[in-house]
Amino acid sequence: MANQCRHQIGIPLEPDNSSSSTGRRPKMWDLDGLLTGQQWAGDRPLYCGTHPEREIEDMYNNLDALLDMVNDKDYLVIMGDFNAVVGEGIDGKEVGSFGLGKRNARGERLVQFCKENKLSLANTLFQQPKRRLYTWKMPGDINRYQLDYIIVKQKYRNRLVYCKTLPGADISSDHNLLISKHFIEKNKNIRKNKRKNIDLTKLKDPDIRVQYSNTLGDKLKLIKEEDIEYNNTNNLSTDIEYKWNSVTDIIKTSAEEYLGKENIVPRKDWITKDILDMMIERRQYKGKIDNDSVIKYKQLTNKITTKCREKKEEDVERKCDLIEHYMNRGHMDKAYKNIKEMNKNYKTKSTVILDEGGKMLLNDKDIINRWKRYIENLYSGQGLDIEDIELEITVDRDRMGPDILREEFNKALIGIQNGKAAGDDGLYIEYIKYAECDPIKEEIFMITQDIYKTGVIPKDFQVSKTITLPEHFKMRRTQDTKLNLTGVENITENYSK
Repeated sequence: MANQCRHQIGIPLEPDNSSSSTGRRPKMWDLDGLLTGQQWAGDRPLYCGTHPEREIEDMYNNLDALLDMVNDKDYLVIMGDFNAVVGEGIDGKEVGSFGLGKRNARGERLVQFCKENKLSLANTLFQQPKRRLYTWKMPGDINRYQLDYIIVKQKYRNRLVYCKTLPGADISSDHNLLISKHFIEKNKNIRKNKRKNIDLTKLKDPDIRVQYSNTLGDKLKLIKEEDIEYNNTNNLSTDIEYKWNSVTDIIKTSAEEYLGKENIVPRKDWITKDILDMMIERRQYKGKIDNDSVIKYKQLTNKITTKCREKKEEDVERKCDLIEHYMNRGHMDKAYKNIKEMNKNYKTKSTVILDEGGKMLLNDKDIINRWKRYIENLYSGQGLDIEDIELEITVDRDRMGPDILREEFNKALIGIQNGKAAGDDGLYIEYIKYAECDPIKEEIFMITQDIYKTGVIPKDFQVSKTITLPEHFKMRRTQDTKLNLTGVENITENYSK
């Protein structure tokens, strides 16, 4: 069999269901790399050819190892020249009724591989004329064989539309072109419960700030008078945790009541308020099945699309005029800066990572565990032994230092910058800094004193975030990443200072 054109198989994807638009790109592997012991993922077909049986068995073992890294929900496509004949006749869910020829040893091995991994041979699932089944014919057209296969997961067999060969295709190969059509559904966008963006700018309004501050004081006074557990001092650990949670609940509920949600900020400069209003109106009809709602949703979608095109064209013309103006005036730096912004391409970051042995990790849980091991190793070693840390109970009372002063607390509070993102506790520093409520600040200060004296730390203070910052968009190794390790921001930052 000729193998000079083994890499000429492709997958044409239609615009309406292309894998790039769905976020579900079919996974394919190169068999040549598997036969030579290399792991590789890409858009090239598989090829067995006339390799010895020992190398073929090693290929299947390597392919099994790669399949272990595939997520169960991924749409998998394995395709190429297996130099195997599975023959006619149905064989479970692996082989359909429309094979060709009589099964040979390599065909038996291929069927065994499909059974072990719950795969189906797409060629054999669709009834076609004999001329649409064979993929290679012997010189002189002595005999015709089905040697090339497209393999998919059994659970996704219903996504296949057809699979057939094109004997008349003008290609430089003695194999027929094998094609298949797949219907790849778009991923369902599952909305996560995102934290509400509070409009912090309203705190600059004196009237709203006074109302917000008065509510804080009233709620704190009410909980001190009526909540028995808040004044309980029998268990210091429970007492501090309960007080902290109560105070934070007071602050967050008061902020949501008076500040409200932040206004939507368009991602593009050319998106106007009219377009945003139509988007908000369209959201009311989304998901409804009555005819009026469906018609209204389509009408608004058409209006939004038309309006966006008009505004985008106007924005491009405006930027082109600005670039031409800069170039005529000799301001080449400003002109090229605008050109660069217009031609900015956003590259997709790699979502996979390699483990210690160079194996590609695709599962989210495996990736998290890899980061856990990497960070633990990063903070281990000589001079970082936990036994070297002096325990609080062993420290002499006179050496523990004086209590925290209110002036120190106020200085730390003022020193925290505005505009920082809230941590897992959901508290923004502006909630405290702009509050004209001394009782709430005094209560937080007293909780700080208790934490310092007793060593009991609330759970919110023990949460940290790890933010990975890839050095480049193709980053796959943990050591190629800058780590931004942050504790809970804002309120709890006082205590780290």
